[in-house]
Amino acid sequence: MSSNDFVCKPIRLLYLPNEISTTSLQVGPRAAFNEMTEDQTLSAYQLFSFLFEANKVGETTSWEKRLIDLANDFQPSVIFWQHIGKLPITVDLIKQLKGLPNKPLLIYHEGDIHGKFRSRITPSMKILARFSDITFLVGLGENAELFKKAGARKIIYSPHSVDTTRFGHDWNRTTQGRRGVVMIANHIISKPIIQHIPPLRFPGILEREKFALNLYKHFGDRFKLYGRGWEKYPFSIGLLPYDDQEIALRQHLVSVNWDHFPDIPFYFSDRLPISMISGVVHTTNYHPGYELMFKNGEEMVYYQTIKDAIDIIDWMLCQPDKYLIDMGYAGEQYARKNLTSNIVYRRMIEIIKNEIVKKCYSES
Repeated sequence: MSSNDFVCKPIRLLYLPNEISTTSLQVGPRAAFNEMTEDQTLSAYQLFSFLFEANKVGETTSWEKRLIDLANDFQPSVIFWQHIGKLPITVDLIKQLKGLPNKPLLIYHEGDIHGKFRSRITPSMKILARFSDITFLVGLGENAELFKKAGARKIIYSPHSVDTTRFGHDWNRTTQGRRGVVMIANHIISKPIIQHIPPLRFPGILEREKFALNLYKHFGDRFKLYGRGWEKYPFSIGLLPYDDQEIALRQHLVSVNWDHFPDIPFYFSDRLPISMISGVVHTTNYHPGYELMFKNGEEMVYYQTIKDAIDIIDWMLCQPDKYLIDMGYAGEQYARKNLTSNIVYRRMIEIIKNEIVKKCYSES
């Protein structure tokens, strides 16, 4: 059997998730790939948690050798590598993986946003981008340009998603006692000198702080905030376990946010799909491209300035509860149709399939 015959058969997927430990699993992608194996979208599926393997104590062989051995035994047609970060890898490792008898496609999925001066692309990320057949990114614009300069040949947008294992449970959206505004966000504190140098400052960090302060000034104790770094502020509730976000959101009428990286087109963190699938109205600052993705004022609300945000949120809280309930429900339906992990990762697999078909025709 030739490598071309092998790769043109249904996908054998080797997934390399970014997981530090067994308590920080990529729940959504794991569930999505399991579902696709069950319905035979994937003919076979194997997983290698590279960070966990790299940090194992007492192993007599390197994590790289264990990965190569697994790949040789499994013979994937697609290798899906997620968020390599700072872990050192070599060009030789990637060439060994791509040089397997069936010549698998290498797919790189990057879930963070990067810049020229802060959160810079690491050497390992550059290697993956240069050798990948497809690089999936959660934001375009400057972010995509950096990956192009790193050597990425084909960049495709794929948004953050929400898993329906931990979120999107049934609930009574007319429950009495829901009130006020909630924000779930961390406050990243930069060194004072960096805060006054825009290229080095984390984009959106100062605006997020101003936004929270203005919300408290306007809404008082009707505004509550969960997250790290806000301990000195009177509106801070403290840390919130990741899995408890839906519970906290559903105690309020409106979810608000000021997202980082406001100039990156189409970007949003996983806070947005988690908030939307919770069924609570979600509001956030605008990113270029949102007008193509969302019906503003129907499925969610976005705003361009802090002043506009306060006015809009104030107006929303003056509306009948049914208005907010209906918009929250519309947002939940949007998330279920577009932003669950099963849907987002299935779309990526369909894109990969199309790339395989092109490869088959070009090599025929």
